Amino acid sequence: MTGLVGLLGLRASWSERLTLAFFGIRGVGSFYYLAYGLNHMEVEGAERLWAIVGLVVLMSVLLHGLTVTPIMRMLDRLRGRDPDADDAIPPPGFQGPAA
Repeated sequence: MTGLVGLLGLRASWSERLTLAFFGIRGVGSFYYLAYGLNHMEVEGAERLWAIVGLVVLMSVLLHGLTVTPIMRMLDRLRGRDPDADDAIPPPGFQGPAA
C-alpha cells in the first residue's frame, strides 16, 4: 500500500502503478533495517530474527521471480503490444549490432 502512496504523482496507468508497487525494492532494505536495529538495541533471539527476515526475503524473491513474466506480458497486452509477435520491436539497447 505504501508503494502506491509513493507513486501518486507518477504519470502512469493504475496497472503500471500496481505493478511497480508489487515489485518494488524490498529485500536489501529488510536486511539493512534489521542490522541497524540490532546494532542500536539489545534484542533477545536476534539469530531468529535474521532467520525470519532471510526466509521472508527468499520467499519474496521466489514469488516475484515466478510472477514477473506473466504480469509484464499482461501489461504489454494492456498497452496494445503483442509480446509474442515475431516482428516485435525490441526495447532500446536490445536491438543488437548496428546494421
